[in-house]
Amino acid sequence: MITESKSSVKARFPRLLKLHRNLKWGSAALWSSLRFRCCMARNRPYFGPIMAARQGNPRRHWYMQRLIEQECQRSRRPFIVLEIGSWAGGSAITWAQAIKDFNHGQGLVICIDPWVQYFADDISRGWVYGAMSRALRKGQIISLFMHNIRTSGHDDVIRFIRGASDELLPRMGAGQFDLVFVDGAHTYHQVLQDLTNSARLLRDGGILCGDDLELQAAQVDMQFTLQNTQSDFIQDPKTGKWYHPGVTRALAGYFGHQEVSAWEGFWAMRVRGTGGDEVNWERVAIEMGNLDVVVPEHLRS
Repeated sequence: MITESKSSVKARFPRLLKLHRNLKWGSAALWSSLRFRCCMARNRPYFGPIMAARQGNPRRHWYMQRLIEQECQRSRRPFIVLEIGSWAGGSAITWAQAIKDFNHGQGLVICIDPWVQYFADDISRGWVYGAMSRALRKGQIISLFMHNIRTSGHDDVIRFIRGASDELLPRMGAGQFDLVFVDGAHTYHQVLQDLTNSARLLRDGGILCGDDLELQAAQVDMQFTLQNTQSDFIQDPKTGKWYHPGVTRALAGYFGHQEVSAWEGFWAMRVRGTGGDEVNWERVAIEMGNLDVVVPEHLRS
């Protein structure tokens, strides 16, 4: 029996292989488009590749909900969440569902997002960035956000403010949130600014948390990180893993190079004190027991 290597087949039939790839991607794109249209027509939330509606690793949302469960057991008052960066509403729905499941629906999720183009030209490459840029340029993503919030049945606890966090956060009163979730632009300066502006908004014992911490400072090539903190998502030469260097550096700087609590990219720290600079930060534990990580229903493909 005679077999050929993949390289040999590729060399002999380049056009055939190219056609196969195009058909494969074309079929995937067609299926995605049909699913998107079906969700719109049937008034269902949509979180798929269209407009890059589903952001990040959906497994992280399980940890987010477990954190809300624990925090609601600590206090029986309404639980108030501030979310910085909402995109299509995936995380907002996660918080809202957790408030309903674990705090009898007593609470609010306040979303802040400008929904305007914010990628620099040098990072706006690749299909994800292209999809996001088009959705922002055409004003489509905020419409999808409102569709998802409404059709998920959580518009009773989710409110949104369209605007830049740099402008809105300094105007908010101190100590009014139980949890602030930082997930806006990922450049170093923007993440650091959001952390700084968010901390004073927390109640004593509140949680400052965020997304997209794939690697912490002690794990990466820090010199490389310092040189690339305006990049969005790149490969670390030390570990070979992809990460958001701006998030890694900002967290290291803000928390004094203290390692933060993190679960598959979702991170959290607890604040003690509300006296401006005179606050302490503590790591957070999530009691998982023997529970399996389950992606929330609205994010399952």
